Amino acid sequence: MDVSSEVLSCPTYSCTSLEPVKPYEACTYSHKNLYVADDFCEKLQFMPFSDDLRFPAAELFELYDSIGWETRKDPDLDVIVAEAARRLHFRFGISFADIDKTGVLPISIIERPERKGLFHWTRYRQ
Repeated sequence: MDVSSEVLSCPTYSCTSLEPVKPYEACTYSHKNLYVADDFCEKLQFMPFSDDLRFPAAELFELYDSIGWETRKDPDLDVIVAEAARRLHFRFGISFADIDKTGVLPISIIERPERKGLFHWTRYRQ
């Protein structure tokens, strides 16, 4: 077996200065996907420029009612409400609209123009 070696040379480059990359908004740090229906909603869905300590975060927080990644829904409550609505509908013949109108369940179950209901959100559950 013939083994030969060859020396390769590559040009060397040096850089004296690099321009920093412009700031941009990137992926949010979150335990879930965030669904945003409008340009503006009551929850702050992500923290822009989270790595920039000069960003006026306190002023941004004042514009929103809550923080989207800290508002946790109780999946057990969702299951209990869905099962209660199912039983009321199929065992006793009460329409979902009538169940929703009574307000007896802590979560709205049907979708209306001004808000999504439990049945909508359970389709998108992870």
